[in-house]
Amino acid sequence: ELDCVGIESKNTDTGQDYNAFPHWIANLGVGYGFSESLDLFFNSRYFDRQVASAEFLGGTTIESASPFLQVDAVLQWAVEPNVMLLFAVRNVFDRSNSYPSTTNHEGGLPGNARNASVRLSYQY
Repeated sequence: ELDCVGIESKNTDTGQDYNAFPHWIANLGVGYGFSESLDLFFNSRYFDRQVASAEFLGGTTIESASPFLQVDAVLQWAVEPNVMLLFAVRNVFDRSNSYPSTTNHEGGLPGNARNASVRLSYQY
């Protein structure tokens, strides 16, 4: 799965750019089924943006921002037809990503560090 979108956000009255959104977003998802009950998925997300914080309430753009890249991995196992076990690792490479800020937050808003979760679901 692959998708990409370009974003232009501008105040139509003043012509001023609104920098809280990335200029480009691209996602790439790849999965592999080891068997009928075991699947592995990788999703990578890329944001391209020029600033880390947007002009807000008369403030100014604080600093430029580096591109945002995050890779997530999900292992899904159908233990039984109605029982699913999911193990996910978000931000696999533990990148120090930040999201653009709308309130002149220096450096943008910090993204999540590497984290893992386990989910067990039962369907009846």
